[in-house]
Parts: sequence; structure tokens; C-alpha cells
Amino acid sequence: MDFLSLLRRARDTRDSLFGDPLTDCFRLFHAGKDGLDGLTIDLYGNYLLVQIFYGEVWDRWPSLRSVLDSWIPELGVPVRGVLVKDRRRPENPRDPMPYESQLVAGEMPPADLTVRQGGVLCLVDLRKGQNTGLFLDMREVREKLIPYYPGISYLLNLFCYTGMFSVHAIRGGAAGATNVDLSRPALARARANYAANGIGYDDRDFI
Repeated sequence: MDFLSLLRRARDTRDSLFGDPLTDCFRLFHAGKDGLDGLTIDLYGNYLLVQIFYGEVWDRWPSLRSVLDSWIPELGVPVRGVLVKDRRRPENPRDPMPYESQLVAGEMPPADLTVRQGGVLCLVDLRKGQNTGLFLDMREVREKLIPYYPGISYLLNLFCYTGMFSVHAIRGGAAGATNVDLSRPALARARANYAANGIGYDDRDFI
């Protein structure tokens, strides 16, 4: 497998996203879809987050990293830091997984890094947790929903996580949204995303 060729092809496929003033975060390499199952590479502003899901890919990480280092200058984006997160399942499902990212190049991003997707701001944490606060693979879904938002009086967002579907909907013309999630920390981050985008709210918007 020529990993460098896979990376270059993945970058070329997403060439239209580079330089978009409304979007500075998107998935650069999407596992098997781009030729290597168990590996994703995401761009968040000026930071890259590599996630490894399978043991066989983790075992090859040192050689993959050297190829990644030679590919980064070809991106056309000034990369300030590269992090890798171990997403392998533990042998014992009861074992807690910290999901803390390791800094492998450059500098560590701030704990609440602000990125843009479709002109909407989102606070993400690339350092800790299983997920960052924004599911980049939902970008195309959010784009396809844009034409429907002006006709929506109110959106019910179940399992809302950090509320980004609601923020996109309100910014796109929906009158408002009710966000429901079991996680209080997720709802706190949803409130922060509302505030970052200048959207007013009260406690009835988050359940």
C-alpha cells in the first residue's frame, strides 16, 4: 500500500473545501472510503487530529506518521499541531478509556478551539474525550438540510449532543429549537455554541 498516494488522492478529492472562508474544519481522510480502514484524519482550523480504531493500524503508526509528516506541507494549510487519539476498543469493555490525544508535532490546541463549518462557529476539544464536539462526517447532511430551515417554526433535536444541528437550523432560518440529551456536559457545550453564534436562549431550550 502506498500511503502517500492515498493521502494525496484524499486531499485532491476535498480540494474545493480548502480556502472556503465559511469552513475551516472537515474530514480529510475517511478510513476505508479513502483506502485505509481504521484511520481517520480531520482538519480543525490549523490542527490535524488523527484517530486510530484498529490494532493493526496502531502497530503501523510509526511508519504511517513518517509519511504523514511528508504529506502535511502539501496540504496548503499552515498546520500548527498534530494530535493522535487511540480509539481502539479495550479488551475488557468495563475498562475506562481516557481517550486523551497525544501531541506528536507542533503545539497543543486550546481546550476550547473555535472552528467554522458552513459559516457556523463551534467550540471543539481535540485534547480529551471520545468525540470533539462536532461530528465532521455530518457536514454534508447539514448542507442538504439548509433549504428546509426557513420553513421550520421549531426544531426538536433529540440526542442533540452539542446542539450543532440546532445552531445550523436557527442560523439558516428556523425560529428556534428544543435540545434534548442525557448528558449535562453536552448541553452545557450546546449553550456555549449558541452563545458563540449570537443566538439567544433560556433554560427551556435545553432538556
